[in-house]
Amino acid sequence: MPKPTYFYLMFNVKDSIEACEFYQSVFNAEKISEIDMGAEGMLVTININGTNISLHPSVEKMSTHLIGPCAVFSTDDELRMAYDLLAKDAANAALHTDWSDWTSLGALITDKYGVTWMLSTGTS
Repeated sequence: MPKPTYFYLMFNVKDSIEACEFYQSVFNAEKISEIDMGAEGMLVTININGTNISLHPSVEKMSTHLIGPCAVFSTDDELRMAYDLLAKDAANAALHTDWSDWTSLGALITDKYGVTWMLSTGTS
């Protein structure tokens, strides 16, 4: 039997502990681990629906033109709840009802930690 493939995403965030708590509230993320990086802070790994995301403590933010995770929600209401939380203090946020016929609702948000999220609902 072949070994499973695991995907890890890593994002530079100024305060990884704060970001972890924020993503736990938005996505019901599970904290997997914390690694003390000394003066830099804590490297925190969280799991969001089977994908591990490492939050690297760094003052250097990612390029905001890169799209990070794509979160797909079952309903428009679930997406709007996550959108409302992510949009607080976001660098930019846009909700779309006209993306295409593959989703009834979508959003692009660069959150307060510099991570750009694409949100969508399942097939319309």
